[in-house]
Amino acid sequence: MKTTAVVIGFLLSTAIASPSIAQQPIDTPSSAVPAPGEPPFTKELPNDIDWKSPQETPPYSTILKIKSAFDGSAEYVVFDKDWRNNMNGTETGIRTRWSSDKLEGQIYLKAGCGILACPFGSIIDIRGLPSPIVISSGGQEFRIYGEDGEFILPTAFGKSLAEIATSVTVKIGESGKTFTLGKGSVDALKKLFLAISTKEEPPKFILSAEPLQQKSTSFQKQVASALTRVVGIKSPKGSGTAFVAESTGILLTNRHVVGSSKKIEVTYSDGTKKDGDVIFKDREIDLAVIKVVSPPKISPLPLCYATYPKPAEDVIVLGNPLGLANTVTKGIVSALRRSDGDLKSVTPEGTTLIQTDAAINPGNSGGPMLNQDGEVIGIVSFKKSSGEGTGFAISIVDALQAMKVKKPGIAKNLAISECGNLIPSVSNKVKK
Repeated sequence: MKTTAVVIGFLLSTAIASPSIAQQPIDTPSSAVPAPGEPPFTKELPNDIDWKSPQETPPYSTILKIKSAFDGSAEYVVFDKDWRNNMNGTETGIRTRWSSDKLEGQIYLKAGCGILACPFGSIIDIRGLPSPIVISSGGQEFRIYGEDGEFILPTAFGKSLAEIATSVTVKIGESGKTFTLGKGSVDALKKLFLAISTKEEPPKFILSAEPLQQKSTSFQKQVASALTRVVGIKSPKGSGTAFVAESTGILLTNRHVVGSSKKIEVTYSDGTKKDGDVIFKDREIDLAVIKVVSPPKISPLPLCYATYPKPAEDVIVLGNPLGLANTVTKGIVSALRRSDGDLKSVTPEGTTLIQTDAAINPGNSGGPMLNQDGEVIGIVSFKKSSGEGTGFAISIVDALQAMKVKKPGIAKNLAISECGNLIPSVSNKVKK
């Protein structure tokens, strides 16, 4: 692997390059022959491996299959490591874990080293990669914000790596210092992203025009009604939010919330727990569809399928931020943006994003953003950690287009909202 060109300001003042650890790909053994459509992994490991522990030394620069004992789902990862002897009795090292969804990284400082190597030194400081980072690949740069050393990888990065890139460099924080992945790691990641690039066929989804609340209904009652249709979801990847989008038990959420999981634990607002199957994932728009087994009888949230929201509209965000269930935050549509520039690091270029000043935190991902009539205008996806009041949701219009959903047929004499849902009225009640 190439020597990593990194100087960590808070760990050391000077550094002299030293040879990095040799990282050669491992040949795939016959016991690890991949299934059709599966990346060519070299070894299978349990998902409880604590790779961040200094005592763990997973194979580097090769595709590994990390299998969950919970539901049998698999994640494919590539580990990379580089280090330099600082020639002052210390060593600085960087370890990263790359999957198809996420980059995790840490920087460590080891003391008690020799002149050329540090086989018996002890780690005296270890930290996650600071945010933001800038990944360069295939002539493109992706500025990515994260927390605790974890960063969601943009779809465009995987595409550039699979199709064009021959090298990958990462600029750390605001320092301007970079490190370069070894050739073995780049080759392994290219194979990984090539193998997972196949697009899934979306499930059949029946979109219906849902009745809205009466105009006289108070805000509190509207929110209380909407919360019964918002759920918490938990997978081996973590936890997040989803919402009922079809009365048959179909839930919508973000793909990055479910990751590679096939089974999801769903918790409804009253505490009822159900099992859910992940039946569709769209990497490009960060969308996942969950089908609940034996769902409770809950009507879906009305979806704003006919139009995009406008700046300054009131919105509310429902979800489970930081594990706090049934949380409500309020704000406005700050802007309607097309994904480009820095934003294409999160969603594909051309995707419609709804920017809001409503509070969004980890755990809100996958939850609904509603307009003042209680219609879903977006699926909450991320916030920019560099500033307050800068959260984003993927437009529900774009999400439904990705699922190839057809607009429902509605009788011409029925009153409907701009979003396409039924407006409560005397005429509508008589004709239903």
